[in-house]
Amino acid sequence: MSKASAEECLLLLPVYFANLDSARVPDQDTFDTEATQPEVQDQVWMAVQSLAMIHTFRIPTDISRFIWPHVWPWMQFIALYRDYLPDIPPYWQSDSGLRLRFLMFLGDLGDDTEMQNLMCSTPGVYYMVAKAWPHVVPTRESEKRGDGFNDLYRFLANERAGNPANLAEIVDGAGGTLEDLAILVVSYIDALVPQDGAMDPAEVLFFSAILEFIPIVDPQLTDDTYSPMSVFTTSLLSQSIVRALASAIRALSITATQKAMTVLHQAFVLFGLILRKSVGSRHIPEALNHGVLYALASSWESSKPDSIHLTLWLTMLLPPALVYLPVVGALDRALANVADIIDGEAFKASPTHKLWDTLITLTNERLAVYYHLGKHPPMRACDNGSCSKMAVKTVLKRCRGCQSVYYCSRTCQSRDWHEGGHRAACSSYGTLSLTAQNDRGLTTRDRSFLRALVHHESHRLRLSILFQQTQHMRMFPGAESLVLYDYTWGPVKIKVLRARGEVLQNILNGAEWEDIVARVARSGGCVRLDVVLMRWAGVLHCWAIPLRRNSSVLYEGVQQIARKLPADVKTWDVSSVLGRLQALIDDEPNGIVEVH
Repeated sequence: MSKASAEECLLLLPVYFANLDSARVPDQDTFDTEATQPEVQDQVWMAVQSLAMIHTFRIPTDISRFIWPHVWPWMQFIALYRDYLPDIPPYWQSDSGLRLRFLMFLGDLGDDTEMQNLMCSTPGVYYMVAKAWPHVVPTRESEKRGDGFNDLYRFLANERAGNPANLAEIVDGAGGTLEDLAILVVSYIDALVPQDGAMDPAEVLFFSAILEFIPIVDPQLTDDTYSPMSVFTTSLLSQSIVRALASAIRALSITATQKAMTVLHQAFVLFGLILRKSVGSRHIPEALNHGVLYALASSWESSKPDSIHLTLWLTMLLPPALVYLPVVGALDRALANVADIIDGEAFKASPTHKLWDTLITLTNERLAVYYHLGKHPPMRACDNGSCSKMAVKTVLKRCRGCQSVYYCSRTCQSRDWHEGGHRAACSSYGTLSLTAQNDRGLTTRDRSFLRALVHHESHRLRLSILFQQTQHMRMFPGAESLVLYDYTWGPVKIKVLRARGEVLQNILNGAEWEDIVARVARSGGCVRLDVVLMRWAGVLHCWAIPLRRNSSVLYEGVQQIARKLPADVKTWDVSSVLGRLQALIDDEPNGIVEVH
């Protein structure tokens, strides 16, 4: 048989069928690797030779589906007992050789859709594909490498890969954990991306498979609800998926084919979805520092304003992340690198320019806040309600227990501990206060920037906030309020809400929150409860950053205005109310100090 031509081999198919009779596969549970019976040795030898021969020529499509039930049980048996079988072909003697040959054999058999679907629905196939995966990546021979990636492409881009049983086989074959699978995914991308230059058509095609495969493993990526990172996405990030995808995107952006542009847009979408689930202060700057924004800008001619990838990056991803100081700095540098592109006349005339201009404006606003921050030392107020002395942060002492409240003296600390309720509340602090203990990975500079940003917005939107507070006082007399700074979509949206209302009650609750609200209530208008709402690792998070004032005059003035207005806020003369509130602001006495 070894000397037969391809045509002669086809004539010998009945012999192969007989030798590969699945009924003759030895029972794996009783197969004796030490003393195999002669007749079993003969059966195995004929099956091994037949399987090796079949792999050397292309089987007609209409025959493949009939030979599959014969071939597959023997492939499983040989993969399991290779070290104990007689006369194994040389190219099967190593694990790498066997896995690659079997993968390519699967690829040859699955040349049509019906056969591919048959194999993908066969238990154990995806396990064997995953076992072959790590041997494809380092392959040096261009033909074998191309065949290997092509075969992986067929299985990974198949919707049946998402079948729970198949997905479990993939994870098992990869090594047993989602981290093992993440390693394979990143190595797959790294192997396809050229060191310097464009991708060839085959690399573009093979890369597209991994873009389809990742959401199959982690369907939460395409779920627009707020949900934490999955184990798989966390593993991808730990294995440098940001660097790998950034490199692929740069290569695609200089690949001059329509298919490459389509895949580039898909890559931007997947990358953006991963970053939305990530810790923005860490991974978004990494992506920007790897030149992703340049690739986005340089491909502007292939993008429409309503393109999903543009909307995702320029509206849904980057603007909300500008609450993180590292993102502000990285985006400023990245925008400087694309200035030659976005300042061009053709680009300015394009429909996409407005999206970019909005992002640039917001970035510059946040940079201005940061630059102003450096000119003034951070301030805090003593948390003893009967004192509330304001001073430079370094002058005050922080509670060692919760690291969230400050005092100007031991006397104030003792009074707040015994009379202000901190003794009962200290141990509950740990989620809502913006401190080193609860920082979610934010540095001191990051926290200072967030406080400065809220302080800036509170002054810029002061009149709007006071108007909403007036409405709240009239609608809910005596109820404590909060000012919500919503940064989940980039530019802040301000809303005054009930402190103990239904909105955000799944976040703003518990002993810590109740203590914060109680302190505001006892302040007599000297403390306003400002709360930041932002994205963090795919979920919503709130920070309580109260505004402290050394006077309650403004609060009392707003109360007086609210009492005299009609109960139905819809009947108010808005311009008149705004004028009265502005007069309160203008008439404030000198010496008013505010700190966040």
